[in-house]
Amino acid sequence: MSPRSLMVSLMLVAAALVGPFAGTALAAHAHSGTSLGCSSCHVMHGQRNDGAEKFNNGDGYEHLLVAGSINETCLYCHNGKSSYPDVVASGASTDMIPVAADKNTSGGQSTEYLGDPYGASAGCFLSDWTATTNSKFEHDLALAAAAQAPQNGWTSPATGMTCGSCHEVHGNLNWRNLKLRPNGTTDINITENEAGADVQMDTAKSGKSQKRTDAIAFNEGNDLSNWCIDCHRNLNSSITTKHPVDRSLAEAAAANVDRANWTATSGWGFGTTIDPESTGTEYGIPRVRFAQTGNSFSACTTVAEANEVMCLTCHKAHGSRYDSLLVWPYVRYSSASPPYSSIDRNAACQQCHNRGVHS
Repeated sequence: MSPRSLMVSLMLVAAALVGPFAGTALAAHAHSGTSLGCSSCHVMHGQRNDGAEKFNNGDGYEHLLVAGSINETCLYCHNGKSSYPDVVASGASTDMIPVAADKNTSGGQSTEYLGDPYGASAGCFLSDWTATTNSKFEHDLALAAAAQAPQNGWTSPATGMTCGSCHEVHGNLNWRNLKLRPNGTTDINITENEAGADVQMDTAKSGKSQKRTDAIAFNEGNDLSNWCIDCHRNLNSSITTKHPVDRSLAEAAAANVDRANWTATSGWGFGTTIDPESTGTEYGIPRVRFAQTGNSFSACTTVAEANEVMCLTCHKAHGSRYDSLLVWPYVRYSSASPPYSSIDRNAACQQCHNRGVHS
């Protein structure tokens, strides 16, 4: 290779590592080391395999990406491709989203954990994510305009929200490559707890199965809720007129919670499954997720009065089959589909609060 050709190649590689994908090169969980090659997202000359695989008819895309945008590049792998977490469900915005068969398989759920009632904590986007704006079921990736986060705070660039708004696509030391500073000036570490333990790693498993995608262990000091609040600024534990986060049952006023109901192996609000949304007949839902102080996966999934409510107690991250990205069928605000059955409407609330007269 001539010196001129070498210089051109180096400039192309540099171009691939800037622009919308600029970020930290270090990583602990994914997109790290040898787990991901540059060629997974970038192509040097618009084609691969001696022209058998062409991108944009061989003309290529900006930043040498394999697709025409950040979102499409991410979903080039994360939308049904084998060996990659799948974050798009088959359900569309006019369905009960996604269809029941997708409940446990969308959102990067490992096949080892298909029995988990809530599936992956990330949830899923809809199959028509490129056409559906202002969705009630997911973070909006289709709006090609500035969008403001609900509850005030972050405003996206004029081109809209992308996967790169929340994730450092070149990897970092945070859980799921989440940005250390989504909308602020202070790093928010949600991978290691105060003692440096990675509590999301289930050491009872081996290999990739250790990186649990279902009932993730959340340490109360890992600031997961504060990570969300960095954009959704009007939600925090100091506001008494809105539901608090990072508050344990032990800290809550006795009149507001029923600690015995929460810690019981079975209590009001608890069930074994989430019934079909419009025809549910069995009361109760599985225990919602929580945060807990601990130095291991096992410790942080132990039920106790010290368990804390957090954002992922009630919501999915990417999107959900239920309105408002909730993990259970609460209220259907959309008129596109039948209303939810009311049988489980209060179930998640009652697990902690156990209010009213039960028949």
